[in-house]
Amino acid sequence: MTMVSVLIPVYNVESYLARCIESVLKQDFQDWEMILVDDGSPDDSGAICDEYAKKDARIKVVHKENGGLVSARREGFLRSTGEYLVFLDSDDTLAEGALSVLYNHIVQGYDAVKGRVVRLNGEGQILRVENCKFTKGIIVGEENVVVKIFSGDVLPYLCGSIYSRHIFSVDVFNKSFEANISFGEDWITNLLIAKNTEKMFCVEDITYNYYVNEDSITCSQVVSLDYYNRQDKLLIQEGILDKPFLKNAVKARRLSIFIRSFFIPELGFSLENYKKIRKENYGEVYQLLKQKVDSKFLLFIRCLPLYYLYSRVYCLLFYIKKLHCKSRKILR
Repeated sequence: MTMVSVLIPVYNVESYLARCIESVLKQDFQDWEMILVDDGSPDDSGAICDEYAKKDARIKVVHKENGGLVSARREGFLRSTGEYLVFLDSDDTLAEGALSVLYNHIVQGYDAVKGRVVRLNGEGQILRVENCKFTKGIIVGEENVVVKIFSGDVLPYLCGSIYSRHIFSVDVFNKSFEANISFGEDWITNLLIAKNTEKMFCVEDITYNYYVNEDSITCSQVVSLDYYNRQDKLLIQEGILDKPFLKNAVKARRLSIFIRSFFIPELGFSLENYKKIRKENYGEVYQLLKQKVDSKFLLFIRCLPLYYLYSRVYCLLFYIKKLHCKSRKILR
């Protein structure tokens, strides 16, 4: 059996794909298989996949109709044989030595091992290393794993980590696919597999290079409150949001979504949601809320007229200076 399956969804990335594949080929750990899932790419990405498969028998290619990231990962999972799973996006790369670092830890008896992520620009210059509250050490027990993931104390990404195969099932991907989750799907997936995760280890090593692409889906659209409602519905169905130990964290997340929406030009201002925030303006929920929201979005929040004016001016300036008077797609 192959030890590690590297699952790479591929869609319209002909300019970046070789860089991604080469980052796996250059790893010092070599007991891997690579599953390239061509998700109906309209460019030459599929042909590039086939060329690499001819050169290395460890590379397998799947061509399928376009179905989105979750469906491509599901297909990769179904075709994989590795005891451990590593997820890699086709416009990013594994850091040097990443597979060795991750593998050497997970074989010590962990269900998942998370590394750190560095953000790079198109020229490969480091923008920043992503930091969380918990970047080194062991997390034991489903409850603690869920809390760390839900609260953002560990990085929410699937990428940059390694997972024991047994904590996954095809049903994990099916649930996200059926709920039409296309944004925040990594966070959702990590929560869905948390019930099977008894021991997680976080390492300080940088294992993943995330290239910031201004044309990517995360930069070209905004997320509506309806979409977050759909995420919540899935998590409620799976018995995650109703856990007593998450009660205040769930409230704080919901209110933080309301606040951020006030400062997104495409979404507007909701008086009803503002009133919900004001009800929680003190106590533990508000303390958690302050940890989730940039302090500039909390300025003047106790005075409705001033806060409304502040948020409207902010949106106008953002629309002119950052968006150049172009509206983004709203994900509903």
